[in-house]
Amino acid sequence: MVACPDSKPLLIMIQNQDYIMRQVKVLTDFLIQILTKKNEGAYEEAEQLIDRSIAEVFEDTNQAFSKLSLKQTAEALKDEAQDGKVILAMANILFEKIELVPEEQKQKASLQTLLLYKKALSYSNTAFAIEDIHKMNGLEKKFKGAPELAEITEILKTNEL
Repeated sequence: MVACPDSKPLLIMIQNQDYIMRQVKVLTDFLIQILTKKNEGAYEEAEQLIDRSIAEVFEDTNQAFSKLSLKQTAEALKDEAQDGKVILAMANILFEKIELVPEEQKQKASLQTLLLYKKALSYSNTAFAIEDIHKMNGLEKKFKGAPELAEITEILKTNEL
């Protein structure tokens, strides 16, 4: 049997796709559990699930993630989430977090979520549901004219994630 010299890169590509699909599945499962807990009124449990899902992708605690600047958030994406589908799943989880955090943390959580939605949108292989687009547009509208929106645009332009 003769080995194909190009089979190793193909195997690596398949393994990477498999890893990405497993990450998306795990995050989707987390999102389902989060939505269920929120619907049941179990907000503390929902928040714990959000923390675990963030740790799953960013290998960090939610507290540390929530303290990241927008630029640091972009760097974390660059390091940990290399696929639009993973970033979109994470954005949907962070969107659910917005209503659970104290009022003084809502703006930061909203901006981080918007950054993730906009980054996910930049991947051609990422399919957005209408609901995702509405969420992103709602967040964008909330910050229309704000310097943070310009900062997100600049980060996405200059920080090839």
